[in-house]
Amino acid sequence: MGNSNSQTTKHTSISRFYLACQSGDIDIVKQMLTTMKLKEINRIEPNGSTALHAAASNGHFEIVELLLKNGCSTITTNKDEKTAAEECNDERICQLIQSSVAIIDNEEQINDAIPISNWVQIYENINNEDKSVLATKIMKLRLTTYLTNQFKTNGANRLDYIRNLILSVLDKDSHKHSELLSRLQDAKCCESPELLITAYVAESPFFRYINKNRDEVYFMELLIGLVQLQHRSFRGTAFRGISLNRADLDLYLWACHHPNSFIETYNINSASEICEIAKQFAKHYGHMEPDTIMALFIIHFSETCETAISVTDISLCPQEKEVLIMPGTFFQVISVEKSPSDSCLSDMTIIKLQNIPVSRSVLLKTIYELR
Repeated sequence: MGNSNSQTTKHTSISRFYLACQSGDIDIVKQMLTTMKLKEINRIEPNGSTALHAAASNGHFEIVELLLKNGCSTITTNKDEKTAAEECNDERICQLIQSSVAIIDNEEQINDAIPISNWVQIYENINNEDKSVLATKIMKLRLTTYLTNQFKTNGANRLDYIRNLILSVLDKDSHKHSELLSRLQDAKCCESPELLITAYVAESPFFRYINKNRDEVYFMELLIGLVQLQHRSFRGTAFRGISLNRADLDLYLWACHHPNSFIETYNINSASEICEIAKQFAKHYGHMEPDTIMALFIIHFSETCETAISVTDISLCPQEKEVLIMPGTFFQVISVEKSPSDSCLSDMTIIKLQNIPVSRSVLLKTIYELR
Protein backbone atom coordinates (compact mmCIF):
# COMPACT_ATOMS: atom_id res chain seq x y z
CA MET A 1 0.00 0.00 0.00
CA GLY A 2 1.06 3.59 -0.45
CA ASN A 3 3.36 5.23 -2.93
CA SER A 4 7.03 5.08 -3.69
CA ASN A 5 8.19 7.78 -6.06
CA SER A 6 10.98 5.54 -7.32
CA GLN A 7 8.38 3.12 -8.69
CA THR A 8 6.65 5.78 -10.74
CA THR A 9 7.55 6.80 -14.29
CA LYS A 10 9.47 10.08 -14.35
CA HIS A 11 7.90 12.88 -16.41
CA THR A 12 9.76 15.88 -17.75
CA SER A 13 6.96 18.43 -18.00
CA ILE A 14 3.91 19.38 -15.93
CA SER A 15 0.74 17.87 -17.41
CA ARG A 16 -2.21 19.89 -18.66
CA PHE A 17 -4.45 17.93 -16.28
CA TYR A 18 -2.35 18.92 -13.25
CA LEU A 19 -2.42 22.58 -14.28
CA ALA A 20 -6.22 22.47 -14.67
CA CYS A 21 -6.59 20.98 -11.18
CA GLN A 22 -4.19 23.56 -9.78
CA SER A 23 -5.95 26.54 -11.37
CA GLY A 24 -9.49 25.29 -10.66
CA ASP A 25 -10.54 24.85 -14.30
CA ILE A 26 -13.30 22.34 -13.59
CA ASP A 27 -14.58 22.18 -17.18
CA ILE A 28 -11.17 21.03 -18.47
CA VAL A 29 -10.87 18.55 -15.58
CA LYS A 30 -14.29 17.04 -16.35
CA GLN A 31 -13.49 16.80 -20.05
CA MET A 32 -10.12 15.13 -19.52
CA LEU A 33 -11.37 12.64 -16.90
CA THR A 34 -13.66 10.99 -19.47
CA THR A 35 -10.65 9.52 -21.30
CA MET A 36 -8.04 9.18 -18.54
CA LYS A 37 -6.83 5.95 -16.96
CA LEU A 38 -6.28 5.73 -13.21
CA LYS A 39 -2.49 5.79 -13.50
CA GLU A 40 -2.78 9.10 -15.42
CA ILE A 41 -5.01 10.62 -12.72
CA ASN A 42 -2.49 9.54 -10.06
CA ARG A 43 0.58 10.65 -12.04
CA ILE A 44 3.40 12.18 -10.01
CA GLU A 45 4.53 15.37 -11.76
CA PRO A 46 8.13 16.60 -12.16
CA ASN A 47 7.55 18.83 -9.11
CA GLY A 48 6.87 15.71 -7.02
CA SER A 49 3.16 16.41 -6.61
CA THR A 50 -0.12 14.92 -7.89
CA ALA A 51 -3.30 16.47 -9.28
CA LEU A 52 -5.06 15.76 -5.97
CA HIS A 53 -2.31 17.61 -4.07
CA ALA A 54 -2.69 20.57 -6.45
CA ALA A 55 -6.47 20.76 -6.18
CA ALA A 56 -6.52 20.25 -2.41
CA SER A 57 -3.75 22.73 -1.54
CA ASN A 58 -5.42 25.39 -3.71
CA GLY A 59 -8.85 24.89 -2.12
CA HIS A 60 -10.71 23.55 -5.16
CA PHE A 61 -13.35 21.46 -3.36
CA GLU A 62 -15.38 20.42 -6.42
CA ILE A 63 -12.29 19.24 -8.29
CA VAL A 64 -11.11 17.24 -5.27
CA GLU A 65 -14.57 15.66 -5.16
CA LEU A 66 -14.36 14.78 -8.87
CA LEU A 67 -10.92 13.22 -8.49
CA LEU A 68 -12.08 11.09 -5.57
CA LYS A 69 -15.16 9.92 -7.47
CA ASN A 70 -12.84 8.81 -10.26
CA GLY A 71 -10.82 6.66 -7.88
CA CYS A 72 -7.68 8.72 -7.35
CA SER A 73 -5.23 7.58 -4.69
CA THR A 74 -5.55 9.39 -1.34
CA ILE A 75 -2.31 8.00 0.15
CA THR A 76 0.18 8.96 -2.56
CA THR A 77 2.81 11.25 -1.05
CA ASN A 78 4.59 14.20 -2.64
CA LYS A 79 8.31 15.09 -2.55
CA ASP A 80 7.89 16.15 1.09
CA GLU A 81 6.38 12.74 1.95
CA LYS A 82 2.96 14.28 2.60
CA THR A 83 -0.42 13.10 1.35
CA ALA A 84 -2.89 15.56 -0.19
CA ALA A 85 -4.85 15.68 3.08
CA GLU A 86 -1.68 16.43 5.06
CA GLU A 87 -0.67 19.17 2.61
CA CYS A 88 -4.10 20.84 2.63
CA ASN A 89 -5.14 23.66 4.98
CA ASP A 90 -8.85 23.56 4.10
CA GLU A 91 -10.60 21.53 6.81
CA ARG A 92 -13.57 20.72 4.57
CA ILE A 93 -11.33 19.27 1.87
CA CYS A 94 -9.25 17.33 4.43
CA GLN A 95 -12.41 15.71 5.80
CA LEU A 96 -13.62 14.92 2.28
CA ILE A 97 -10.36 13.15 1.40
CA GLN A 98 -10.14 11.27 4.70
CA SER A 99 -13.73 10.02 4.43
CA SER A 100 -13.26 8.84 0.84
CA VAL A 101 -10.40 6.39 1.26
CA ALA A 102 -11.07 3.58 -1.20
CA ILE A 103 -10.49 -0.08 -0.40
CA ILE A 104 -7.63 -0.12 -2.92
CA ASP A 105 -5.50 3.02 -3.03
CA ASN A 106 -2.57 1.54 -4.96
CA GLU A 107 -3.33 2.03 -8.63
CA GLU A 108 -1.02 -0.84 -9.57
CA GLN A 109 -3.66 -3.22 -8.18
CA ILE A 110 -6.28 -2.03 -10.69
CA ASN A 111 -5.46 -3.12 -14.23
CA ASP A 112 -7.18 -2.38 -17.52
CA ALA A 113 -8.52 -5.90 -18.07
CA ILE A 114 -12.30 -6.04 -17.65
CA PRO A 115 -13.24 -8.42 -14.80
CA ILE A 116 -15.59 -11.29 -15.71
CA SER A 117 -18.51 -12.45 -13.56
CA ASN A 118 -21.37 -14.90 -13.97
CA TRP A 119 -23.78 -12.49 -12.28
CA VAL A 120 -22.76 -8.98 -13.34
CA GLN A 121 -21.87 -7.70 -16.80
CA ILE A 122 -19.57 -4.71 -17.31
CA TYR A 123 -20.02 -2.50 -20.37
CA GLU A 124 -16.83 -0.56 -21.07
CA ASN A 125 -18.60 2.12 -23.17
CA ILE A 126 -15.36 3.21 -24.84
CA ASN A 127 -17.19 5.73 -27.05
CA ASN A 128 -18.67 7.43 -23.98
CA GLU A 129 -22.25 7.14 -25.24
CA ASP A 130 -25.15 8.33 -23.14
CA LYS A 131 -25.54 5.45 -20.68
CA SER A 132 -29.35 5.52 -20.66
CA VAL A 133 -29.54 5.45 -24.45
CA LEU A 134 -27.02 2.61 -24.65
CA ALA A 135 -28.78 0.57 -21.93
CA THR A 136 -32.07 0.99 -23.79
CA LYS A 137 -30.45 -0.23 -27.03
CA ILE A 138 -29.11 -3.31 -25.22
CA MET A 139 -32.53 -4.22 -23.81
CA LYS A 140 -34.33 -3.55 -27.09
CA LEU A 141 -31.94 -5.88 -28.92
CA ARG A 142 -32.39 -8.55 -26.25
CA LEU A 143 -36.17 -8.36 -26.43
CA THR A 144 -36.12 -8.43 -30.23
CA THR A 145 -33.85 -11.48 -30.28
CA TYR A 146 -35.96 -13.31 -27.74
CA LEU A 147 -39.33 -12.58 -29.33
CA THR A 148 -38.32 -13.21 -32.94
CA ASN A 149 -35.51 -15.74 -33.07
CA GLN A 150 -34.90 -17.61 -29.90
CA PHE A 151 -38.41 -18.67 -28.99
CA LYS A 152 -40.49 -18.99 -32.15
CA THR A 153 -43.59 -20.23 -30.37
CA ASN A 154 -46.79 -18.53 -29.33
CA GLY A 155 -47.27 -16.96 -25.93
CA ALA A 156 -49.24 -19.86 -24.51
CA ASN A 157 -46.40 -22.30 -25.12
CA ARG A 158 -43.96 -19.99 -23.37
CA LEU A 159 -46.29 -19.81 -20.39
CA ASP A 160 -46.63 -23.59 -20.42
CA TYR A 161 -42.85 -23.81 -20.25
CA ILE A 162 -42.76 -21.57 -17.16
CA ARG A 163 -45.65 -23.41 -15.51
CA ASN A 164 -43.91 -26.75 -16.03
CA LEU A 165 -40.60 -25.29 -14.84
CA ILE A 166 -42.12 -24.12 -11.55
CA LEU A 167 -44.05 -27.38 -11.07
CA SER A 168 -40.92 -29.43 -11.70
CA VAL A 169 -39.11 -27.96 -8.68
CA LEU A 170 -42.06 -27.59 -6.28
CA ASP A 171 -43.00 -30.29 -3.80
CA LYS A 172 -46.50 -31.13 -4.99
CA ASP A 173 -47.30 -32.90 -1.73
CA SER A 174 -46.44 -29.90 0.41
CA HIS A 175 -49.37 -27.87 1.78
CA LYS A 176 -47.02 -24.92 2.16
CA HIS A 177 -47.26 -24.07 -1.55
CA SER A 178 -50.83 -25.24 -2.21
CA GLU A 179 -52.06 -21.75 -3.15
CA LEU A 180 -49.22 -21.30 -5.65
CA LEU A 181 -49.87 -24.75 -7.12
CA SER A 182 -53.54 -23.88 -7.51
CA ARG A 183 -52.77 -20.63 -9.29
CA LEU A 184 -50.47 -22.45 -11.69
CA GLN A 185 -53.48 -24.31 -13.04
CA ASP A 186 -55.24 -21.04 -13.90
CA ALA A 187 -54.27 -19.90 -17.40
CA LYS A 188 -55.16 -16.26 -16.75
CA CYS A 189 -53.00 -16.18 -13.62
CA CYS A 190 -50.09 -17.55 -15.61
CA GLU A 191 -50.34 -14.61 -18.00
CA SER A 192 -49.65 -12.16 -15.17
CA PRO A 193 -46.13 -11.27 -14.00
CA GLU A 194 -47.57 -11.37 -10.47
CA LEU A 195 -47.41 -15.17 -10.56
CA LEU A 196 -43.79 -15.12 -11.65
CA ILE A 197 -42.97 -12.71 -8.80
CA THR A 198 -44.97 -14.70 -6.23
CA ALA A 199 -43.25 -17.95 -7.23
CA TYR A 200 -39.92 -16.31 -6.40
CA VAL A 201 -40.94 -14.42 -3.25
CA ALA A 202 -42.51 -17.55 -1.72
CA GLU A 203 -38.96 -18.83 -1.03
CA SER A 204 -40.01 -22.20 -2.36
CA PRO A 205 -37.65 -24.70 -4.02
CA PHE A 206 -38.23 -22.61 -7.15
CA PHE A 207 -36.69 -19.62 -5.33
CA ARG A 208 -33.53 -21.64 -4.72
CA TYR A 209 -33.53 -23.03 -8.27
CA ILE A 210 -33.79 -19.65 -9.99
CA ASN A 211 -31.03 -18.17 -7.79
CA LYS A 212 -28.65 -20.83 -9.10
CA ASN A 213 -29.85 -21.03 -12.71
CA ARG A 214 -30.26 -18.20 -15.19
CA ASP A 215 -33.39 -19.43 -16.94
CA GLU A 216 -33.77 -17.13 -19.94
CA VAL A 217 -37.47 -17.77 -20.57
CA TYR A 218 -38.43 -17.03 -16.96
CA PHE A 219 -36.38 -13.83 -16.84
CA MET A 220 -37.48 -12.56 -20.26
CA GLU A 221 -41.18 -13.21 -19.61
CA LEU A 222 -40.79 -11.51 -16.24
CA LEU A 223 -39.18 -8.50 -17.93
CA ILE A 224 -41.94 -8.31 -20.55
CA GLY A 225 -44.55 -8.45 -17.80
CA LEU A 226 -42.88 -5.85 -15.60
CA VAL A 227 -42.54 -3.31 -18.41
CA GLN A 228 -46.33 -3.45 -18.67
CA LEU A 229 -46.93 -3.60 -14.89
CA GLN A 230 -46.16 -0.30 -13.19
CA HIS A 231 -47.76 -0.42 -9.75
CA ARG A 232 -44.78 -2.25 -8.24
CA SER A 233 -42.10 -0.09 -9.89
CA PHE A 234 -39.65 1.40 -7.40
CA ARG A 235 -38.18 4.85 -7.02
CA GLY A 236 -35.97 5.98 -4.14
CA THR A 237 -33.03 4.45 -2.30
CA ALA A 238 -32.61 0.76 -1.57
CA PHE A 239 -29.95 -1.00 0.49
CA ARG A 240 -28.41 -4.43 0.00
CA GLY A 241 -26.14 -6.20 2.47
CA ILE A 242 -24.06 -9.16 1.29
CA SER A 243 -20.57 -10.64 1.51
CA LEU A 244 -18.22 -10.40 -1.48
CA ASN A 245 -15.17 -12.37 -2.44
CA ARG A 246 -12.10 -10.57 -3.78
CA ALA A 247 -13.01 -11.14 -7.44
CA ASP A 248 -16.48 -9.64 -6.87
CA LEU A 249 -14.99 -6.57 -5.22
CA ASP A 250 -12.48 -6.13 -8.04
CA LEU A 251 -15.35 -5.92 -10.52
CA TYR A 252 -16.96 -3.00 -8.70
CA LEU A 253 -13.61 -1.31 -8.21
CA TRP A 254 -12.86 -1.59 -11.92
CA ALA A 255 -16.23 -0.08 -12.83
CA CYS A 256 -15.75 2.69 -10.27
CA HIS A 257 -12.31 3.56 -11.65
CA HIS A 258 -13.62 3.60 -15.25
CA PRO A 259 -16.44 6.18 -15.04
CA ASN A 260 -17.53 5.73 -18.67
CA SER A 261 -18.45 2.15 -17.88
CA PHE A 262 -21.61 0.75 -16.33
CA ILE A 263 -22.87 -2.61 -15.10
CA GLU A 264 -25.92 -4.81 -15.55
CA THR A 265 -27.26 -7.37 -13.08
CA TYR A 266 -27.85 -10.89 -14.40
CA ASN A 267 -29.73 -12.39 -11.45
CA ILE A 268 -32.40 -11.31 -8.96
CA ASN A 269 -31.00 -9.23 -6.09
CA SER A 270 -32.93 -8.68 -2.89
CA ALA A 271 -32.63 -5.25 -1.26
CA SER A 272 -34.48 -3.31 1.44
CA GLU A 273 -35.78 0.20 1.84
CA ILE A 274 -34.34 0.09 5.37
CA CYS A 275 -30.58 0.52 5.74
CA GLU A 276 -30.44 -1.22 9.13
CA ILE A 277 -31.97 -4.39 7.65
CA ALA A 278 -29.31 -4.49 4.93
CA LYS A 279 -26.51 -3.94 7.48
CA GLN A 280 -27.79 -6.91 9.50
CA PHE A 281 -27.71 -9.11 6.38
CA ALA A 282 -24.15 -7.98 5.57
CA LYS A 283 -22.97 -8.85 9.09
CA HIS A 284 -24.83 -12.18 9.02
CA TYR A 285 -23.25 -13.27 5.75
CA GLY A 286 -19.87 -11.88 6.81
CA HIS A 287 -19.87 -14.03 9.95
CA MET A 288 -21.00 -17.09 8.02
CA GLU A 289 -18.20 -16.64 5.46
CA PRO A 290 -15.24 -15.20 7.40
CA ASP A 291 -12.88 -14.99 4.42
CA THR A 292 -15.20 -12.65 2.51
CA ILE A 293 -15.76 -8.89 2.61
CA MET A 294 -18.88 -7.44 4.24
CA ALA A 295 -20.50 -5.03 1.77
CA LEU A 296 -23.36 -2.57 1.98
CA PHE A 297 -24.78 -1.39 -1.36
CA ILE A 298 -26.51 1.99 -1.36
CA ILE A 299 -28.59 1.98 -4.55
CA HIS A 300 -30.20 5.17 -5.84
CA PHE A 301 -33.13 5.10 -8.26
CA SER A 302 -33.70 8.74 -9.22
CA GLU A 303 -36.44 7.71 -11.67
CA THR A 304 -39.12 5.03 -11.48
CA CYS A 305 -37.57 1.70 -12.47
CA GLU A 306 -39.74 -1.12 -13.85
CA THR A 307 -37.09 -3.74 -13.08
CA ALA A 308 -36.85 -2.79 -9.41
CA ILE A 309 -40.08 -3.75 -7.68
CA SER A 310 -41.54 -3.40 -4.21
CA VAL A 311 -42.85 -6.73 -2.87
CA THR A 312 -43.66 -5.79 0.73
CA ASP A 313 -47.32 -6.82 0.36
CA ILE A 314 -46.47 -10.38 -0.77
CA SER A 315 -43.21 -10.91 1.10
CA LEU A 316 -42.93 -13.50 3.87
CA CYS A 317 -41.18 -10.79 5.92
CA PRO A 318 -43.09 -7.53 5.20
CA GLN A 319 -41.16 -5.69 7.94
CA GLU A 320 -38.06 -5.87 5.73
CA LYS A 321 -39.71 -3.68 3.04
CA GLU A 322 -38.12 -5.79 0.34
CA VAL A 323 -37.23 -4.48 -3.11
CA LEU A 324 -36.34 -7.00 -5.82
CA ILE A 325 -33.85 -5.82 -8.42
CA MET A 326 -34.35 -7.87 -11.56
CA PRO A 327 -31.96 -8.95 -14.31
CA GLY A 328 -31.65 -6.25 -16.94
CA THR A 329 -31.18 -3.42 -14.42
CA PHE A 330 -28.25 -1.10 -15.16
CA PHE A 331 -26.08 0.92 -12.79
CA GLN A 332 -23.12 3.23 -12.66
CA VAL A 333 -20.74 2.46 -9.80
CA ILE A 334 -20.32 5.81 -8.08
CA SER A 335 -17.89 4.86 -5.31
CA VAL A 336 -16.32 1.96 -3.43
CA GLU A 337 -15.20 3.01 0.02
CA LYS A 338 -14.03 1.50 3.28
CA SER A 339 -16.13 2.83 6.14
CA PRO A 340 -14.18 4.69 8.86
CA SER A 341 -13.19 2.45 11.79
CA ASP A 342 -15.04 4.67 14.26
CA SER A 343 -18.36 4.59 12.37
CA CYS A 344 -21.39 2.33 12.89
CA LEU A 345 -20.46 0.66 9.58
CA SER A 346 -16.99 -0.34 10.80
CA ASP A 347 -15.22 -2.99 8.69
CA MET A 348 -17.84 -2.72 5.97
CA THR A 349 -17.26 -1.79 2.33
CA ILE A 350 -19.75 0.80 1.08
CA ILE A 351 -20.62 0.54 -2.63
CA LYS A 352 -22.80 3.29 -4.08
CA LEU A 353 -24.74 2.58 -7.27
CA GLN A 354 -26.81 4.93 -9.43
CA ASN A 355 -29.53 3.36 -11.56
CA ILE A 356 -29.34 4.05 -15.29
CA PRO A 357 -32.91 4.46 -16.60
CA VAL A 358 -34.09 2.44 -19.59
CA SER A 359 -36.80 3.92 -21.82
CA ARG A 360 -40.07 2.17 -21.01
CA SER A 361 -41.77 3.55 -24.12
CA VAL A 362 -39.10 2.06 -26.41
CA LEU A 363 -39.41 -1.36 -24.77
CA LEU A 364 -43.22 -1.27 -24.85
CA LYS A 365 -43.17 -0.44 -28.55
CA THR A 366 -40.77 -3.33 -29.20
CA ILE A 367 -42.98 -5.76 -27.26
CA TYR A 368 -46.22 -4.71 -28.98
CA GLU A 369 -44.66 -4.87 -32.43
CA LEU A 370 -43.23 -8.37 -31.99
CA ARG A 371 -45.71 -10.25 -29.80
